[in-house]
Amino acid sequence: MWIVTSQHWPTLVNLDKVAHIRYQQISKTDPRIRIMAHAWEQEIVLAEAIDGDRAQAIVHLIAEAIDEGIELLDLNQIEESRQR
Repeated sequence: MWIVTSQHWPTLVNLDKVAHIRYQQISKTDPRIRIMAHAWEQEIVLAEAIDGDRAQAIVHLIAEAIDEGIELLDLNQIEESRQR
């Protein structure tokens, strides 16, 4: 499955080549969470979330898309629809 990252400069990432997806807090003083994809020695930021609940929702959405066999998931479109 391919995913378009939710970043200022979106990147197309092949999740079939990624070892795993996780999320981490940016810093102790910043509540935002980054959703990261890890493949070998490379880290790719897939999206940022305002808190842990939103991060879990994004990871769950990615997992559902993989299970459903969706070929392309654009995280930018998902974030735009949630902001409306």
